[in-house]
Amino acid sequence: MNKRKLSNYFIYPSFQFALLISNIFVSGVTILIVRFKVNEVFDKLFETGKTIKLPSDHPYFNFINNSKSMMALNLNWALGFSIFLTIICSIYISHKAVGPIYQLKKYFKNMQNGDKKTELTFRRGDYFDDLPEIINSALKKCKKD
Repeated sequence: MNKRKLSNYFIYPSFQFALLISNIFVSGVTILIVRFKVNEVFDKLFETGKTIKLPSDHPYFNFINNSKSMMALNLNWALGFSIFLTIICSIYISHKAVGPIYQLKKYFKNMQNGDKKTELTFRRGDYFDDLPEIINSALKKCKKD
């Protein structure tokens, strides 16, 4: 089985970390907004109990408090899981998007240094898989002219 180090997935770390941080931020803020709004609902339910003058030891208030605690716990789990998935997906997708740029840059640097590599290729599964064919075709045409 082909085992890779996590560091191998960071080809352009500055871009990939910026993408990762922005995705974590969006995911985290979304869950926190949901948590805030859910707390507002439970607070309104609590106030409704006070408004209809339920005694403070009424089971309704215990039910509201327990429900609020369970919801907070579940939203905390959702936040953690969301951040975990965001990290995995951001690293994987950015790796597949940045890899072709890295290969393209390397290919043209090699050409600039006199290396006459026959054709540009990308890894299987990388994004922009149509670029090598377009670039190779254009370079062949330039060599003919």
